Amino acid sequence: MIKKISILLILVLAVGCLASCSKPSPSESNPSNTGNESSSIGNLNTDSLKPESYYTSFKQGITIGKYLETPYGTYYCSFLGYLYYSEKGNTKYIKLCNKPDCNHNSNDCNSYIGTAPIGYYDGKIYYEVWNNINCMDMDGSNHKRVKTLYEGYDNNFGF
Repeated sequence: MIKKISILLILVLAVGCLASCSKPSPSESNPSNTGNESSSIGNLNTDSLKPESYYTSFKQGITIGKYLETPYGTYYCSFLGYLYYSEKGNTKYIKLCNKPDCNHNSNDCNSYIGTAPIGYYDGKIYYEVWNNINCMDMDGSNHKRVKTLYEGYDNNFGF
């Protein structure tokens, strides 16, 4: 009798353990996926939006200003000075350039910003070039100077 109860108990436990092991469907694994969203840059899903202070806060680490999380996706500035983009939940990064005839290997590429720290504020990406603060649209277009910090050469070495 004890042997039958032991076998029955083992079977019930095994079935209970196996019942909880299933792969979620693609729509379950990404709750913000409504099925009718395109994968274009700048597509904003406001359901999972965090407060503006989350995206504009300074994140410390060895790669300060190299990675940028925004409501539109994740951006990365490489050590060669090119800005890359990845959609949320995707690990593949592409150069952020919308020029169809660009070879993406020169300073004329929209994704080239130099090795500057990057930041996000109010739907724009900001970056620093020498003594200027520049911004661009989230798709890498419309680069423009926002502010000149100082005129001339800065010869202060911080001592």
